[in-house]
Amino acid sequence: MDMRALPPVLLIAATVGLGVFIGQQYLRGIPRKTWMTALHLISGAFAMEGLAVLLQATNDEYTGNTGHWAVGLLVGALFTGLVAAVIGRRGVKGTGWVLAAHAGAGALGFILLLVWVAQA
Repeated sequence: MDMRALPPVLLIAATVGLGVFIGQQYLRGIPRKTWMTALHLISGAFAMEGLAVLLQATNDEYTGNTGHWAVGLLVGALFTGLVAAVIGRRGVKGTGWVLAAHAGAGALGFILLLVWVAQA
C-alpha cells in the first residue's frame, strides 16, 4: 500500500462511518442533525480532493482503471448526496430513492477504493 493513500482513505472511511450512522437515524425516523450532514458533506469533499491528487500522482500501469472507477463512483455519491439534501429539505417525494443511489454509489466506490489501494 502506498502511504500517500492513507490520509484520504482514512477520511473516506470516517465519512462512510458517519454516513452509515446518519442512514440508520434516517431509517429509524429520527430527525437528522444539520451539523452531522454538514460534517458528512465537508469530510467527503475534502477526501475527494485528496483522492484526486492521489489519482494524478499514481501510475495506473498495474491497477488498471480501478482508481478511476472508485473516484467516479465517489463523485457520484457526493453529487447524489447534495441532491438528496436539497430535495429532502424541500419535502419532495422520492428522497428515499436518491438516498439509496447515494448509499449504493458510496459503498461501491469505497470498496473499489480499498481494492485499488490494496493493488498499488
